Amino acid sequence: MIAVTLNVRELAIQRAQQWLEGISPLTREAKALRSLGLLCCSRILSGRGLRGRGGSARFRLPTTRDFVTGERAKTLAVCRSISLASARARSMDPKRQAVWSETFGGVALSYARAGDPSTTAALLRASAQLGLEHPWLMEAERFLLAQQTPEGCFGLFARELQMVRSEEPPWMPYLNFSVEVLWALAEVTALHAGHEQGNGDRAEGSA
Repeated sequence: MIAVTLNVRELAIQRAQQWLEGISPLTREAKALRSLGLLCCSRILSGRGLRGRGGSARFRLPTTRDFVTGERAKTLAVCRSISLASARARSMDPKRQAVWSETFGGVALSYARAGDPSTTAALLRASAQLGLEHPWLMEAERFLLAQQTPEGCFGLFARELQMVRSEEPPWMPYLNFSVEVLWALAEVTALHAGHEQGNGDRAEGSA
């Protein structure tokens, strides 16, 4: 399976950055979302990603069976707990990583096939924060990139919302989801950048 190439991701991020720069949010929440989205864009394009050390919270993953069969609300709750957890709590041994990589990838693709890109983005973000990699997760990333509109934002599903009368600006339905996707892509970029740095450090050590 072909991985998502850097050029494909970068082109998508450049379009998203232009879209974010072109909107003018008025509320504090919308301004904060726009700022986070632009930060994700700049970090991804610089190759650094947005990976933080996480908080101090601990978390416990459910059993793989419960995770696969759990309801959407429980799945999102697990993803949130991973984002809030410390870097130490997120670490796991390689054997567990292999199992959970396939599990997260499978669940992410199931939500993608069900037409739920928001949960797919949350799962991709959480999997990258756990250091998980799998061809199915690459497929989930491609699915999210395919949600980009010609204008640069993410959220093909939101086009129907524009036909509903609303006092909100026409770009508002896209903002939340666009930032969710950009955050997920930033975590994936950070994961790959960490691998490259580790490989570089090992190469220097063996020189």
